[in-house]
Amino acid sequence: MTDQQEITTASTGSRATMDVAEAAALLGVSPWLVLQQIAKGNLPHKRFGRRIIIPRAAFLTWLEHVDEPA
Repeated sequence: MTDQQEITTASTGSRATMDVAEAAALLGVSPWLVLQQIAKGNLPHKRFGRRIIIPRAAFLTWLEHVDEPA
């Protein structure tokens, strides 16, 4: 297993999605900042009624490319 796979496995757990609080904890930021980025369309997410979920695979892909220029 590569270092990246170990980090991915350790940080993602077994569920396919995470909530805003989990994403914030992984990023080391407040849930408010995660919600702000979702509102701006910068963070991949899905809505189920009022609930916001973040697909782990999309989140990790986004995280790898977040610093790349558009």
